[in-house]
Amino acid sequence: MAKSFSIVTATLNHAPFIGDAIRSVLDQRYPNLEYIVIDGGSTDGSVDLIRKYSSSIHYFVSEKDAGHANALNKGFRNASGEIMGWINSDDKYLPWAFRTASDIFEEFPDINWIVGTNSWLNDKGAMIGAANTYNNIFDYLSGKFFGIQQESVFWRRPLWEKAGASINEHYRFMVDAELWTRFFLLDELWHVNCVFAGYRMHQANRAITFRTECISEISQAISAMRGKLDPNKLTRLENNYRSLSYDQQTSRWVKQLVPRQPNG
Repeated sequence: MAKSFSIVTATLNHAPFIGDAIRSVLDQRYPNLEYIVIDGGSTDGSVDLIRKYSSSIHYFVSEKDAGHANALNKGFRNASGEIMGWINSDDKYLPWAFRTASDIFEEFPDINWIVGTNSWLNDKGAMIGAANTYNNIFDYLSGKFFGIQQESVFWRRPLWEKAGASINEHYRFMVDAELWTRFFLLDELWHVNCVFAGYRMHQANRAITFRTECISEISQAISAMRGKLDPNKLTRLENNYRSLSYDQQTSRWVKQLVPRQPNG
């Protein structure tokens, strides 16, 4: 049985891209989906574009908010799915993302959060590159923290609830990475050798425009994570990456350990 999914899009004045993002969710034709769109009061025609898809959107509101994290929290408060994630309005999913993620969560009840192969899109939405980029808690602690593409991450609801069931609204930019620090304190991230989504490269990317602020915020989040970390638990963790690859002969996903270099 297909797992129920809740996907949130928080957007503000992204009319050139929002249609692509919405279609990438709805074109999954996933049978058990809650799609939630939170608009921050756009004035560029975004709202009219979103309303074209209103019959397929579970919840939609357009109103001024207190920032990206606040908008995401509005969305997740209206979500009830077993599997959760969000897609920003300038990124988009690949057609097989939800079904593949659902299959993995169904087959491996011990896996609580996953990330697909990283990929990058040009400003027109065409894929221009993809690569497996691994991250675990040891990478975050050593300062390697830009490898987890948020649009490719899915997690189970119980993990979300254990981590506080909210996006930290004290953060302006790195709200995803701050959430990952809380997830890392609870469970291992599994890397799936499959492209789930693409990160669109364009002139207004916040992570590029505000890179200095992003580094400052994630450094703050990692410091907070370090303060909550049980040193004894850390010494028991395997300093390897957890990976899932598809076995063509058995038609199943197979768990693997990928060695991590000592220097990260």
